[in-house]
Amino acid sequence: MRWYEAILTVAIAMWAYDRIRERLASRRAPKDPSEDPEVSFVRDTLPAHEQAVIEYPDIADSHLGLAQALDELGRHDEALEAFGRAAELEPSAEVDIGRGTVYLHMGRNGEALKCFDAAAGLRPDDADVHYLRGRALAGIADGTDPEEGRGHYEMASGALGRALRLDPGHADAAAALDRVRRRLAAEGAEDAEPGPGAELAPAEGGAAGKG
Repeated sequence: MRWYEAILTVAIAMWAYDRIRERLASRRAPKDPSEDPEVSFVRDTLPAHEQAVIEYPDIADSHLGLAQALDELGRHDEALEAFGRAAELEPSAEVDIGRGTVYLHMGRNGEALKCFDAAAGLRPDDADVHYLRGRALAGIADGTDPEEGRGHYEMASGALGRALRLDPGHADAAAALDRVRRRLAAEGAEDAEPGPGAELAPAEGGAAGKG
């Protein structure tokens, strides 16, 4: 491959990566991939991501772009491998968020929470990170007995409330918080907002919910 072809390949891969990242950051409700035209776009650009990794194996962004594309296509195990390589090259909150999102898609909420906890440590004022923490905590609660689940719902309420304080217009966080509060009300629990220690409680690695 000529030098200018390599540059063009990486440029295309990075452009596609930005498109995928914008899509994942959007507030749209998830759709069935078979009905989503973006999936065709991701599939078409996957070879560019794969070529970028071949040409520039020591650049973390190459692996990040590939990981995002693989996750979008439902190839979660491969996505985790690509995120792992990116983390080896350049640990970052973006890698933690990406890994956590893959674990959410796989229903492995305890592992997702560990990733989002790490991201929250690096980006404490990022509303999306706290929203994702809330989702993971609620997912853990969904998969446990009512007494243990109540504690996780309360922590989820705290994380989602923090997301809304940081971004009052975060529609997904508002919807998730409403669901968590309804679950707490159904169980007769007080929806007291936990303090900072509860919001950043250690991940429950052994519990996995339904996602």
